[in-house]
Amino acid sequence: MGSRLTVYLRDSRGWSSYGRYGGAHSVGYMIARNGYENTMKYIADCFKFEEATEKPVSDISWAEGMLIIDSLNKNVFWYEEDAGLYLPRIINALIELTWPSWTAIWCAEERLSALQACGIDALQEPIPFDDFEEIDWEKYLDSGPWSKHCEDDSVAVTFKDGVTFCWHQFLDSLLPAFSPNSFYHFAQHVREGIEQGEPLEWGKQYNEDLPDTGIHIDYQKHQIRWWSLYDNGDIALECRQRWTDWTFTSMSDDYRWFEQLTGYQMRTWDAEMREAFRYIAGIFEDESGNYKTSQIPSNQVLEYELANSHDNSKLILCALMQMKESGEIPPAKIIDRYGVIR
Repeated sequence: MGSRLTVYLRDSRGWSSYGRYGGAHSVGYMIARNGYENTMKYIADCFKFEEATEKPVSDISWAEGMLIIDSLNKNVFWYEEDAGLYLPRIINALIELTWPSWTAIWCAEERLSALQACGIDALQEPIPFDDFEEIDWEKYLDSGPWSKHCEDDSVAVTFKDGVTFCWHQFLDSLLPAFSPNSFYHFAQHVREGIEQGEPLEWGKQYNEDLPDTGIHIDYQKHQIRWWSLYDNGDIALECRQRWTDWTFTSMSDDYRWFEQLTGYQMRTWDAEMREAFRYIAGIFEDESGNYKTSQIPSNQVLEYELANSHDNSKLILCALMQMKESGEIPPAKIIDRYGVIR
């Protein structure tokens, strides 16, 4: 039984915890759709009450999704198992629409963020993490940008001389297995290929899927930053074994800074809205009226859905329509592993 969702509620009496299996999927959208009152009723009716406590437990490694409702500060924190389907900023905006006077905050670094949201210093907790065997960079050359099937994700490396290159590579779960020196040798090998005319750089590689993560490794500043649609707390957690003098910073779902850094477009707002209508509203059609996943729904279809929707679905559809027309909204507000809300 998977998809374990843990809920912590905070009020004037302290904390109480609830849990259930099967609830971690799309919890962000779930609470946006339900609104505050229906979410609280849903927790009371469908979740198992576990305990009332002075503070939540620090061992939440088994939680695949979390919802933290802080009634004292009117903050609702969340991360979910089905991450990567849509921009977290869109979910935050929808939650704040159906939870008036509340602030929605995405736990961008998963359990590390969630612990801080509960008032527990995640950096002082002995959180378990995978112990990776170090990768020999020469044995890794059959992957990366040389692969026949380019990965969706993006990696940018600023070398010691200040030059930056970007290429396709799935890296976030592999980076802890590299040491800074071994990955630098690997990145130098990529750079040599690019400078010799091999089609390894981002703009020379074709991939029809949009990246959902971008990682910047800066060897001048000893800094790793990333944007993502996923809650990637494990990057900082698992890299601490080898990347000991480096800093790690989540940039929320803000891919624009990465585009400015690399000079390459990562995503578009039209694509974001297609994903949002597909996964949040569940409606889409092509010009012939046939339902597909590749088109933003027409105004006629939206008007029909609005007329036949119930509860907060109507508000959510209207909000999505407004986002579609008005353009990009700011990156998702997050809480990081230091407990900073930004």
